[in-house]
Amino acid sequence: MHIGIIFSSIFLLILIPTVSYISADQNIFPTVSYINPDDSILPASAFVQIIHRDSNGNLLAYIESDKITIMHNDAMIELMDMQSSTGTDPVYDINGNNVEVIIRQQITEIETTTLSTDTKLVSTVKDKDGNKIIILRIVHDGYMAYAGDTVTTYWNFARII
Repeated sequence: MHIGIIFSSIFLLILIPTVSYISADQNIFPTVSYINPDDSILPASAFVQIIHRDSNGNLLAYIESDKITIMHNDAMIELMDMQSSTGTDPVYDINGNNVEVIIRQQITEIETTTLSTDTKLVSTVKDKDGNKIIILRIVHDGYMAYAGDTVTTYWNFARII
């Protein structure tokens, strides 16, 4: 009986590293980028911070991400120009470059149960098919939000001017 336990333990010790190596080697969730490959330089760097609170104000999640999967370059440049026209955003000198940092806050009151695994910045302008243009899409860890929850999103953009 002890030999059966020993052989089972040895088998599992050999199997577990093999299975983890196989699954780690495969890219299960590939990152698909819709950024135009002809545009070698993105117009801005984007970073999102998400604070998810329940209806009582308790913190449920704090998520940060800079994993850009979609960036519509022309729309992003137009948005950055429009936002910087207020003149209230700081400009820093970094290695001889003037870098403008724009931070905007968006508060969303959740009305229906929602699973969120990405955050999108959508234009009011529509494309030729009548769909709203996605200016920016950033993927992040998912969270489940329920009616009454509040999600505060901080959009952080930096660009060289």
